[in-house]
Amino acid sequence: YARACNVMAWNPQYTGQIAVGLDRVRNGCGTLIWDVNQPGVLQGSPPSQSLTSLQSTYSFHIHSNRATESVTEPLGRVSNSEATLGLAWVPTDPFCLVVGTGFKWLRFYDIRGTQRPLSVVAHSKSVQGVKFDPFCSHRLATFSEDGVVKLWDMRNLHKPLYALPSSGHKTLRPKPLLDIEWCPTTPSLLATISKDEDCFRVWDLSGCISAINEHALSSNAVVPENLPFRKYSSSGVITSVSWHPTIKRRILSVTSSGLVEDVPLHPNIPIQFSQLNTLSVGMDDCLFIGQTPSTASVFSCVVNDISYQMKNRAELGYSLHLPTNVSICRSVGATQLERLWSWMAHCQTLSTELQSNILSSLSLSSSTYSSTLSNSNPNINSNNNI
Repeated sequence: YARACNVMAWNPQYTGQIAVGLDRVRNGCGTLIWDVNQPGVLQGSPPSQSLTSLQSTYSFHIHSNRATESVTEPLGRVSNSEATLGLAWVPTDPFCLVVGTGFKWLRFYDIRGTQRPLSVVAHSKSVQGVKFDPFCSHRLATFSEDGVVKLWDMRNLHKPLYALPSSGHKTLRPKPLLDIEWCPTTPSLLATISKDEDCFRVWDLSGCISAINEHALSSNAVVPENLPFRKYSSSGVITSVSWHPTIKRRILSVTSSGLVEDVPLHPNIPIQFSQLNTLSVGMDDCLFIGQTPSTASVFSCVVNDISYQMKNRAELGYSLHLPTNVSICRSVGATQLERLWSWMAHCQTLSTELQSNILSSLSLSSSTYSSTLSNSNPNINSNNNI
């Protein structure tokens, strides 16, 4: 096909099937479904058996006139006279395909042709991509050139569950989006890339999804307007990101210059004391709770901090006066510092005593020298008198 390929998606269950999204052409379909395991037609003279087996099993050429073996007919065609920009197979149904088109439509197709496609106008501009939530098979996200990410429930497509502007606030004009990626290891994390930006954003949708689930049960639930996100900068314009499939909060970013960066995402660690003196620390999906039976033990971890100790000693008069420092360290229980300052005070005492002894020795030596000189020359006193 001479048309440009915009997107492709492998069937997660029938692994030989691949859906391909193409540019728009008159009286032609924008989405083709191929089966690469379908018996093909040999082109030219057949090569050796080992090479045929290797190529048909592991690779095929994208140009049919140069391929050793090619598939000539697709399994199905959908999206008539529309450009296909986004594709995704429904995780729970290997025969159902979700398509985002250049005409703002989000369409659901059964490639067996047993049902009419289900369609909805998803965005104000072309639908650039479709991504299913890996932790919820009926929830999917779409993004568009209008700079908005929308969450949808496959079971009810009358309106989106939530509209998320890429700018982070509904009052700011969003930039066109290039791509979005759900995190495969942490629920409700979504990475977004905007056009011509040297950063990507990671959104925490847990509060939004919880509110949406509550709203399904009660109409009084309030869905938050602004969601928390963190921005991660790069050395160039970012064109793509990919989450690590097994390591939590690890993501690769690729710039327009071809630079690949491994970015660790450090989570926020909330900490809180309860009214019953219980210390709680949250990290990822874990909550650590420590019992503190008294007020003194509540601040035991704070007292052990060096900044608190320095402030306490300064308030007690900690300075360069050695005896005072020895007394303060003894009062606060700083045994090692007390020994250090005591040793320095002892050294200072020894130095003072040594200096005093040296001065005494010099004074005695001077007196002895003067007495000896007077005895050896008795005329000195008389000359002095003259």
